[in-house]
Amino acid sequence: MEFRLQHLPAMAKVMPDEKEVYIPDRFNQYVHIFNVSHLPAQPPTHLADIPLTHPISGNIPPPCGLDCMREGWVLHSRDGRFVYVGDSGDVIDTSLRKVVAYVPGLSNSRIYCEIDWQNATPILTTNRYGVGYKV
Repeated sequence: MEFRLQHLPAMAKVMPDEKEVYIPDRFNQYVHIFNVSHLPAQPPTHLADIPLTHPISGNIPPPCGLDCMREGWVLHSRDGRFVYVGDSGDVIDTSLRKVVAYVPGLSNSRIYCEIDWQNATPILTTNRYGVGYKV
């Protein structure tokens, strides 16, 4: 089967520059990074495995209407400098490729986005699906 970006699981995210993909692994407590810049001519190449400092585990407490298992969705900041790991709270610096911070509110959520403000006006946002922004 040919690998294409649309075959990624929903919780995996492409960097804004569309060169790398980050895939959470809740079973082993890592985020895996692959180079996808040479698709479709060549398959992805493995770049790194980042160990999480706060585990993705358990189920979402009731009332849970749909998918109740924590999955660890990841989201890149719009500038690509950070990756936020939902259901964990870890924040990964993409240049250092390591966990550099913890946001407690993300440890119990996988539905979030970035909103940048200027003079009390929202000027930029992302969505939870973390698609690339390359034109």
